[in-house]
Amino acid sequence: MQRGKSLEKVLADLNEAMKSAKTIIAHNLNFDLGILQSESMRTGVTLEFPEKRQCTAFLGQKYMRKERKLRISDFPTLRDLHKELLGYEHSDPHQAHFDALACGKIYIAFKELGYIR
Repeated sequence: MQRGKSLEKVLADLNEAMKSAKTIIAHNLNFDLGILQSESMRTGVTLEFPEKRQCTAFLGQKYMRKERKLRISDFPTLRDLHKELLGYEHSDPHQAHFDALACGKIYIAFKELGYIR
């Protein structure tokens, strides 16, 4: 609380950044959107999400089923997917900055593999 920013300020900054974004990308996107929408309603800060949305967890499940012929019911973890697609584990899992970088690299890998148009 002493060094942080108010949630209202963070959400307002996020909304401003999303205005110039074409796509929102996340690992397990529906979970993240639910949290953001709940906090938006609770704080009264309006969030306008980009129309295009990509979930690397959903793409990962699709990839594992098609390419690896695995009948998985759960989403692959960000860590496992990073290792599968890029050949190494990403650093500092569950640290927001590093998870975001890993998610971005996974997204690019899926784009290169033709899973994203």
